[in-house]
Amino acid sequence: SGSGRHWQWLPGSVRCDLHSMSLAGYPSGSAGASAQIAGASAVCGTVSEPYLSGHQRPNVLLYYLLKGYTFGEAAGASTPMIGWMCMNIGDPLYTPLAVGKVKVLDTHKPTLAGGYPQVVPVRKGMADVYVKVLVADAPMPEMALCKIEFGLTADYGQSGDSGPGYFRRHRVHLPGLLAGKQYHYRVILTDPVGNVTVGKDRTFTTAKKAFPQYVLDTREIQMDEGGKATFTVKLLAKPGRKFLTNVSHVSGRHRLKVDKRKIWYDDTNFAKAVTVTLTSSADKTAQDQVTVLRIHDYNKLLVPVTLTVRITNTAPPRSFVVSPRMIEIDEGGSASFVVKLAAKPTQYVPVKLSAAGGDNDITFRPSGLTFLLSNWSVPQTVTVKSAPDADAYDDAKLIGISAKGLNGESVTVRVKDTGGAQSP
Repeated sequence: SGSGRHWQWLPGSVRCDLHSMSLAGYPSGSAGASAQIAGASAVCGTVSEPYLSGHQRPNVLLYYLLKGYTFGEAAGASTPMIGWMCMNIGDPLYTPLAVGKVKVLDTHKPTLAGGYPQVVPVRKGMADVYVKVLVADAPMPEMALCKIEFGLTADYGQSGDSGPGYFRRHRVHLPGLLAGKQYHYRVILTDPVGNVTVGKDRTFTTAKKAFPQYVLDTREIQMDEGGKATFTVKLLAKPGRKFLTNVSHVSGRHRLKVDKRKIWYDDTNFAKAVTVTLTSSADKTAQDQVTVLRIHDYNKLLVPVTLTVRITNTAPPRSFVVSPRMIEIDEGGSASFVVKLAAKPTQYVPVKLSAAGGDNDITFRPSGLTFLLSNWSVPQTVTVKSAPDADAYDDAKLIGISAKGLNGESVTVRVKDTGGAQSP
């Protein structure tokens, strides 16, 4: 499920999965629509919550498609409630596995239509360009993925592509070009069955004005957990229009807060360095963290840049490994957790278990553990019991785990009441 753009959809592919609201907001903002944009020929989905009983049955859809039925017939048979929340979008007569259908082996390599490729500026008078490509559909219908290799020499060294989806028309952006330079490029087309055409070397010359690029005062930040850090961002040249810049997470820890996720630039403020403040929230782990931020424009015209943020853990290292750290049991019941040392000690370690607060009806045994050099990594079991009581309330207890010279841990016990009478 999720965005259909995360998948490679071959021509003729059909998308259907158990995903609530996969067609909500169609055609924009829906997983089904994004699958069609990325090349799927048909989609089955829902515009709102259908509940499990109301969703299309993917197994039924596949069964009838494999038996040679049309998409309309298979989709209809797989939809349990007509007029409820389901939509099936595609050619109803599409029959990928029709009985008696003659198989065709495609050995024809994709070619460019006459007059293509075309190199056009992203913005008049500026260096960055688009390469427009049209795939020829003779002597037979054809579509392809498109890749453009480019560089200052015929060795190229850089590339851009059309993204997911096999189509006839493509427009590939070549970002970060130097002003007033001759560039070499070639077009590579790949059709759905793997036939590849590598085009000849071609050249173009960029305009004498550089396209705006992002300038950061740093590309790497080191900060402490729970602390703050800043970086600045601006444009190298006038953009010639209003640009919306986004600061977003690419990978890593999302507990890093960014105070300015959207920044607007135009010809009046492009050179002004905007300060972005990062705030790291403390967590319970004893590990350093790394997050990568991406600075990019909404229209994908500028070359995106990344910023690596390394977050140093400031919490004391853990001395114990405890599992689980939260226990839930019914009143009158019992459960257990295990404890071991996180690292090999230099001598035997007596560990004390104590009640750090909570209800006296909750007890645990044993009240102490001993770890030797030979068993420090072997989990030892602690049993927790809850005695029935007369009230009608849930209970809780905190069990502390400690040893001299080590950082302590705790286990939370929650007891669900099973029906005692409420005290007056």
